[in-house]
Amino acid sequence: YLQLYNHSHTQKITAKITNSTPEIPVVNFVVKTGSQTLNIPENQVAYFAILEKYTFLVSTEGKQYLYDLPLEKIREKVSTQAFFQLNRQVLAQRNCIRKFHQTETRRLLIELNPPLSYPVYVAKTKVAKFNQWLGQS
Repeated sequence: YLQLYNHSHTQKITAKITNSTPEIPVVNFVVKTGSQTLNIPENQVAYFAILEKYTFLVSTEGKQYLYDLPLEKIREKVSTQAFFQLNRQVLAQRNCIRKFHQTETRRLLIELNPPLSYPVYVAKTKVAKFNQWLGQS
């Protein structure tokens, strides 16, 4: 009886797991530019950057928009597979990272597309985590 019950129970659980597909939320960012309000999908965001104490959303087209949330709140909202916090100032999407190389101090110098007005480094303590994240697909 127990074996029959366990088999039936296992089949029910397996059916639930295979029939339920996890939904990936679609994230959009609402920004204001002049008198217009724009809705920018997550896949059109190149990175978020802190410039002179303000958070900016930079689109893949290179346009900058002032964004009201701090990076910590944005990091909670975006996909961890698509975005990585390079340092305290930059949260970048995987597709906007053009190239990177290791410096003499073992930090990584990141080249973003579109380019940022200041150099972007990944701390040597986060290099392994960054390489692991970048290697994921």
